[in-house]
Amino acid sequence: MNCEKCGIENLEGSKFCGNCGESLLEGSFNPIVRDENLTLKKKKLNKKMIMVSVACFVLMVIGITSYTSYTRVHAEKQYEDKFHTATIEIASELQIVEVICNTISSSWSSAISSTAYNADFNRSIKNLQEKFTERGMYDKIKTSKKNIDNLMTDLNKPSSANQEAYKLLTELYSSYGRIYEQSISPTGSLLTYNQDISNKKMEFTSTLDKLKVIKPDILKGLEETVETKAQGLSNDL
Repeated sequence: MNCEKCGIENLEGSKFCGNCGESLLEGSFNPIVRDENLTLKKKKLNKKMIMVSVACFVLMVIGITSYTSYTRVHAEKQYEDKFHTATIEIASELQIVEVICNTISSSWSSAISSTAYNADFNRSIKNLQEKFTERGMYDKIKTSKKNIDNLMTDLNKPSSANQEAYKLLTELYSSYGRIYEQSISPTGSLLTYNQDISNKKMEFTSTLDKLKVIKPDILKGLEETVETKAQGLSNDL
């Protein structure tokens, strides 16, 4: 008995072809029905492939969205941490350079008061600066200034949510920078020197108060940082 579909000879009495599996019952082979069945199978297969493709696309979108969200949140956390560090460093360093400026002012004033005894206040200030240099005080505040500069560079692209806070931070940095310069290279008369430092300190305090409204916990850890630096400063003075 030969199969009508593939032509292979089968044993008499076989109901299905041993080669292709087609029914061997008389009249069972119908090319039209077979083609319809193949078409239906292809449609089902295509539908499954479409569903799988859609599922893969959805999973890919979810994955990309999740990764993007994680990256954004992580970047925001890093920015907040650096912002806090920069604020603490600026606020603590301002107190350090202010102490140096006050020491210079005191020495300057004493020298002027002693002019009747041929005291040279320029020499007095220079001697004090040499003392600061020898004891490493200037190296310390210069290193801190460089670290703060690097932090400010890292923070120069704030998100829309941090625009106002960043603006206030740059104002703090500017006030601190001016007092820092006066601690390194005093300029003007004693009167203008003291006025300049006083004005910048008031500007700094006012700006810091505004920043604390936006970020109430911004000065968390400041006291510990100042205490550590002040201890080192007292040993150098």
